[in-house]
Amino acid sequence: MATVFHTLKVKALQAETTDACSLVLEIPVDLKSSFVYTPGQYLTFKKIVGGEELRRSYSICSSPAEGECRVAIKKVLGGKFSSYVHEVLQVGDSLEVMPPAGKFGAMVSQQVKGNYLAFAAGSGI
Repeated sequence: MATVFHTLKVKALQAETTDACSLVLEIPVDLKSSFVYTPGQYLTFKKIVGGEELRRSYSICSSPAEGECRVAIKKVLGGKFSSYVHEVLQVGDSLEVMPPAGKFGAMVSQQVKGNYLAFAAGSGI
């Protein structure tokens, strides 16, 4: 499988807690179909920081019904990418982003009504 990154602009940055922020990506019309996602998928980011190529994956934390693609990033002590996002990245800046990936999630049907309960722990939740 080919690794394809697309250059996307940061549409919004929002502080969620003292050590976590979320960012919304601006998806151009011609890439909208490539960035359709289902709950449970993640995005992989690529950025050159301090002359080093960094790649990090983050779970998408917005609902597809919201019409935006948002990830939350917790600042990690000594974390190169998370520190870059929290200290340097601004609205309008560009990041290299792969289309959504991952198969973790529930198959939800609009025709079948019900309640869903999930227990989860660990990175990406």
